[in-house]
Parts: sequence; C-alpha cells; structure tokens
Amino acid sequence: MFSDGMTPRDKLESIAINLWWSWDPEARALFRRLNPEVYRASDNNPQAALATAKEEVFDDPAFQDEIDAVYARYRDYMERDPQVEASSEIAYFCMEYGLHESFALYSGGLGVLAGDHAKAA
Repeated sequence: MFSDGMTPRDKLESIAINLWWSWDPEARALFRRLNPEVYRASDNNPQAALATAKEEVFDDPAFQDEIDAVYARYRDYMERDPQVEASSEIAYFCMEYGLHESFALYSGGLGVLAGDHAKAA
C-alpha cells in the first residue's frame, strides 16, 4: 500500500483520501497550512486544499519534516494488525453519520447527531 520515495504531496494525497486525518490535529494543521482560505471555505476539505496548493509550499524543509512525521504515524496506523478478540465489542456505523463536515454522506439531523455521539464516545 505504501511505497518509499513518495513526494510530500503524494504523502498528503494518501492521507487526504482516508478519514484518519479528521481525528489527527497535526494532519488537519498540515492541510490548513496548504491553503488556509480554501481549506476554511471548503468546510475543512483536505482534497480542496491540496488541489489548490502552490508547489512552493512543499519546498520548505521544516514543512517536509512535519509531513514526514504525520505520514509515519498514518502509515503505522494503517499497517497495524487489528486487535479484535471474540470478547471485543463491535460498533455498527451507518453511512448517514455526519463524521466530518467535508465528508457529506449524511442526510440530515439524526445522522449528524449520531455522528456527534460516535465521535464523543
């Protein structure tokens, strides 16, 4: 799933297509830094920020280090084995849940409320 030699943009694109970024404050900060106005105007959509990011933003070595650190955590999370045992509780998630404002798969009030409850648990 992951390959060495990815560019900083490639790493952020990989993160942006997974909801993992939505619960990682440092990942959200990276996308916000790409294009704060577009990120805010698009309801914090990382793909919109990436699509409009100027290439120069990726030339900053400190920013590259931040991307590498966040990407390493993302990669570790994605490559770990799930720790589910027979006695583990399982949750059912309906696609109507309002999990994040940039991920509009909910149909209205109860889905948004259910998503808020799930995130608070």
